[in-house]
Amino acid sequence: MTSQAILLMPMPTSALPKKASVVVLTMMRPAGNTGVQTHTRVLLDGLAERGIDAPLITPFSGRKWWKGVFAIRRLVLDFVNRNWALRWYRPWHFVAVKQGFLSHARSQPVTHVVATCPLSARAALEVRRQLGRDFEVSMVCHFAYSHAREALDNGQLNDPNTAGRIEQQEADVFQAVDRVIYVSNSARKSLEEARNIRPKRSVVIWNGLADDNRPAAVDRRSLGLTDQDLVLLMVGSLERRKNQMALVDLFARIAKEFDHAKLVLVGEGPDRAALRRRAHQLGIEHRVKLLGQRGDVPALLAMCDLYIHYSLVESFGLALLESARAGVASAALPSGGVPEVQAILQGGVLLHPSDENASMQILRPVLGDAALRADLGRRGREHFQRFFTRESMVESYLRELGLVAAE
Repeated sequence: MTSQAILLMPMPTSALPKKASVVVLTMMRPAGNTGVQTHTRVLLDGLAERGIDAPLITPFSGRKWWKGVFAIRRLVLDFVNRNWALRWYRPWHFVAVKQGFLSHARSQPVTHVVATCPLSARAALEVRRQLGRDFEVSMVCHFAYSHAREALDNGQLNDPNTAGRIEQQEADVFQAVDRVIYVSNSARKSLEEARNIRPKRSVVIWNGLADDNRPAAVDRRSLGLTDQDLVLLMVGSLERRKNQMALVDLFARIAKEFDHAKLVLVGEGPDRAALRRRAHQLGIEHRVKLLGQRGDVPALLAMCDLYIHYSLVESFGLALLESARAGVASAALPSGGVPEVQAILQGGVLLHPSDENASMQILRPVLGDAALRADLGRRGREHFQRFFTRESMVESYLRELGLVAAE
């Protein structure tokens, strides 16, 4: 096994990539706001920019009748038994991706596969064995410990036996692929030390984002806000591991000290009704806005005064890059790869993981000083441009996969 530490300096653009045929496999639809979906789109766009046309294969890109198989989960099993739903989802999505990739690999050359999860990596490994090919299989690890742990945490799974089987399958794949690409050093430490998993090779390549033209901010009045409001914003699915319930509790204290403070939550999920009830119990329902799923997150970020990331489980914290790209100061709990990202961005503060009094002491200077927030936002944007652009991320992938010509 070999292990490579991440380079902390941005790399220069290299020579044109060697001729290669890269295929990206994922279990998720390409459209969506999750970290995996965003990472996949950024990677594909960056590869295309470098002249590499990488086909994307998902469970949803194959034959139409697969949609009926997948619909059973959402229409029936999710309402009957979450454990059954997960057991249905995993094998059928695996088969769909495997069949799609098998069909592609039989008719097209493949030199490299980049899989976004253990299931899609396992599909690539089985196709490689079935066809007797020698293409490389790299797996990107987006989770902080395991998919099973995430499913347990968000209520999708409550069967420890199923969780154990999933974790064993993950460990087998981690050790079978040619390389594991982690999105943070924290994620690598969690998998390789805490779970004692030893891949053949592992590297850390940070997430990146395209530095597109910065969008105009959303008109605050359209959201029921004013220019005088001190707007705190968080983006994430409304579920237990994203921890918005605790954030609402913290915000109740913020609201007592800052008369014009408003909390805006972007995302959808099972905790929506409970969050509304909690805000009502605390008497701040008129100061907490739940916007649901939105397709204009960059514009919403440009509108806010402080991005606040309160998630309990994060392998990286992609939303912190989005806030830095927008030039917005941030505050975050120190979970997973978040401290690593915040240390490089230098555009925000870390809150206390369990002490609201300590978090308030950290937040008061930031909330009370617009000049300080502006300075943090400026520094965050500068460091985003140095370390976390799409070009920097894709360049790291090309070097690691050996797809760039020697300089």
